[in-house]
Amino acid sequence: MLVVVLAVAVFSSPAAAAALCPQLEGIVRTEARAALQREIALAAGLLRIFFHDSFPQGCDASVLLKTSGKTEQTMGPNTTLQPRALQLIEDIRAKVHAACGATVSCADITALATREAVVASGGPTYAVSLGQLDSLAPASASDVNALPSPFTASVAQLLRAFRGRGLADAADLVALSGAHTIGRAICGFFQDRTTNPGNDAFVRKLKADCDTDPNRLQQLDVVTPDAFDNGYYRALNASQGAHQGPHHGPHRQAVRAQQGRLLRAVRQVHGQARQRAQEARRERRRDPPQLLQDQRRRRDPAASICCR
Repeated sequence: MLVVVLAVAVFSSPAAAAALCPQLEGIVRTEARAALQREIALAAGLLRIFFHDSFPQGCDASVLLKTSGKTEQTMGPNTTLQPRALQLIEDIRAKVHAACGATVSCADITALATREAVVASGGPTYAVSLGQLDSLAPASASDVNALPSPFTASVAQLLRAFRGRGLADAADLVALSGAHTIGRAICGFFQDRTTNPGNDAFVRKLKADCDTDPNRLQQLDVVTPDAFDNGYYRALNASQGAHQGPHHGPHRQAVRAQQGRLLRAVRQVHGQARQRAQEARRERRRDPPQLLQDQRRRRDPAASICCR
């Protein structure tokens, strides 16, 4: 779908972005939001593409490459990436490069489109550090296959995998797991959850639905499936998660201590999200000029999102 973009003038800061492609964020926002209004399911697709691109070797758009017959998209974890979301990134890239030339990397375009997916789903906006360079080649199969598996990854394996990417705190794993607050998955992705349902009414219903249609799409957040909020964590606290994920490791005895840390982290992240929502409601009731002044005072350039 995509080819490598060699851009000598790729910008490395927001100021450079404004100079070389002042239309960039406007184009991405317009194209992404129009597509997301037509099909909100694209939001989960974009989020998953961004994670699958970033985890193997950094956020470098290598997952988009198709060069000399090599592509990450045919490697195990990536065969189910959403084709429509991949095409949306390509459509946005074509618009951006038509307006500005090849001065913008596909990595930056993917990061900006993913932010629009979060915002369109009701989540917060955030700063995106621009200037990421595109990879010249796809990641290796071993790096791609290191993506955490929904079929076999235990809590210990998940913690180890994220620690290897510089995310050593259990709360990092829990926060990233929260991306499952939007999206759906076919039954095969959580079949271990339904093998022995016991007396769990939620799991029995999952099993009954999957026995009827193994290809049905199950909401990963059963509270607010299309909203980027903390409904996913509320469902986990109620033991109503489709994935076993970080709260239901398949080897309970071996990872009991880690599960305790993760459950505490779930509650911590849930509580922080609720606190931020309460603060946002209070600020909306404040005097607008004073609110703007306070926001300017609190602004921290180091708080932007960055993939390295």
